[in-house]
Amino acid sequence: MNDILWTMDLALKITYVNPSIEKVLGLTRAQSLKLSLEEMLTPESLRIARARLEKELADDREEVRAGAIDPDYSIILVLDFLHRDGSVRVLESNLSFIRDRQGRPVEIFGLSRDITERKKTEENRSFLAQVLRCVDESVVVTDLDSRILYWGPGAERLYGYRQEEVLGRPYRQFAGSIYHRDEDSFREEILSRGVWRGEHPQRRRDGSVFWTLVEISVLRDGSGRPTGFIGVDIDITARKRAEEELAAAAEKSLRESEAWVALTADSAGAGLWSWNCADGEIWASEKTRALYGFAPDETITIGKFYGLLHPGDLARVKDTLDRVLREKKGGQIEYRVVLSDKSVRWLAVRAQAYSKPSGEPECLRGVSRDITDLRRDEEDRVQLIDGLAHLSRVLAMNELSTSLAHEINQPLGAILNNASTARLLMARGRDTREDLGEILEDIENDVKRAGEVVKKIRRMVKKRGMRYDPLSVSALVKAAVGLISSRLSIENVALRLDLSPGSGRIKGDRVQLQQVLLNLMTNALEAMNDTATRVLTISAATLSPDTVRVSVGDSGPGIAVEAAERLFEPFFTTREEGLGIGLPICKLIIEEHGGRIWGESGPGGATFSFTLKTCVDNEI
Repeated sequence: MNDILWTMDLALKITYVNPSIEKVLGLTRAQSLKLSLEEMLTPESLRIARARLEKELADDREEVRAGAIDPDYSIILVLDFLHRDGSVRVLESNLSFIRDRQGRPVEIFGLSRDITERKKTEENRSFLAQVLRCVDESVVVTDLDSRILYWGPGAERLYGYRQEEVLGRPYRQFAGSIYHRDEDSFREEILSRGVWRGEHPQRRRDGSVFWTLVEISVLRDGSGRPTGFIGVDIDITARKRAEEELAAAAEKSLRESEAWVALTADSAGAGLWSWNCADGEIWASEKTRALYGFAPDETITIGKFYGLLHPGDLARVKDTLDRVLREKKGGQIEYRVVLSDKSVRWLAVRAQAYSKPSGEPECLRGVSRDITDLRRDEEDRVQLIDGLAHLSRVLAMNELSTSLAHEINQPLGAILNNASTARLLMARGRDTREDLGEILEDIENDVKRAGEVVKKIRRMVKKRGMRYDPLSVSALVKAAVGLISSRLSIENVALRLDLSPGSGRIKGDRVQLQQVLLNLMTNALEAMNDTATRVLTISAATLSPDTVRVSVGDSGPGIAVEAAERLFEPFFTTREEGLGIGLPICKLIIEEHGGRIWGESGPGGATFSFTLKTCVDNEI
């Protein structure tokens, strides 16, 4: 074998070569590995090689970014090499890139053949003979203007024209379908890429139509200049027919499957639909039309669908559908539609986006289900829970006030009696200094007794036999959210959870901490009663190795300046129906856990945050 097999890096330094290099260039393998391509070429050939490789690498980078790499693409260069004895040898080299896993070229692989003694005509004839020996199909050679220079036996059989009928005539007259585009731009595309492939229907001389797989490559002379094109046509008519039959069978099976799915969905009370993104029309099953109030023969468009949506849900539904299409994934949403009789129906929808091979959105398919009764049940349940919670708070305050009045009335009564006695003594005008001293001492003691009563009641509130268990902050937050999930849905409040995977582990009383979160979330929901956009934001993140912060934010009006410093005072409230004990109790619970709690106002609403100490032993 006299062909040289070699590799070199992108700096043109040879990294491998087979022993044939000694026969062709008189260099040993060891000598060759010390050389770069620059030291082995004549100056002109070096210029040609550099220019070509730089262009190919630049084009290749663009193709890597576009994901359009052709793994079979190769570069043919005819270059003048320097023999060890000083003579020049002409080598025809076929080069291709060796790539990494990302498709980027890291080395160049080459197969070089010595063609010094060949004449140009003999070279072309030899090359064509090799092609014809390897290919039984249609082979056609043209010049750069696409005039036919060679029309092989396979082409005669495939197209039905003899060689003497086509020589010198434009190729497009006999293979016109691939020239439906601009001929000049098509030629430039082939020249720039070096090879072009495609499947196209063609027409024989007798008028019959057949399919071919066409591959056109550029022919070049010894200097690398393009001289013409060689095309190979393979008849793929049988394969195309088989594909069409398979596609027809698949379509039939799909129709049958769709009918079965529609029957199953109707039995479950769900309706099927498909939105064509190109024309905006919506196909809907019979059940879907009934859910939305569309007539059986009515044409449904995306505009008509949007027209049925409740004004309070329209923007949210549009945003959700746009996001599902943009992100090419599935999604679900619940919304209201207003029917022609003005009645309101709640629907739960699951949808999946489908894209074209180009990546453009093709359609959105989904299932709609009536959840009106379920929604009403949820609303009744939430109202019941809210009523019970309010009653519980009232009863708790009643018990607390009763206990406080009973305990504190005794020292207050004694203080009043002592004050009355002092007034009588002073009114009689007697020397009362000694008596007044005893009275003031009694008053002081009664004041201390009243203070002890307050402290006792405070201890009763704080110390509730808390149970400190190892807890996951993320799990704690999600469990608390689950308690108000129905209310979020009914009040159309968007929930944003930002729970860092490493948001921390703590030790604490699960019930008490969930009560803190529930209280803060309830306050946030009530703060957004009069706002158009309602967003509840809950986040948890580790501030330091031993501290985790949990925040509950709303999109309401924020905290009034005059109320900012009194938020955690007992019985202070900015709401007419408020009791003013929620935040103070939250403060007591958080401080009992060794943390702190605070509130702050921003342009987007109010945020209440608290910190807790993380587990030292990381137990969960």
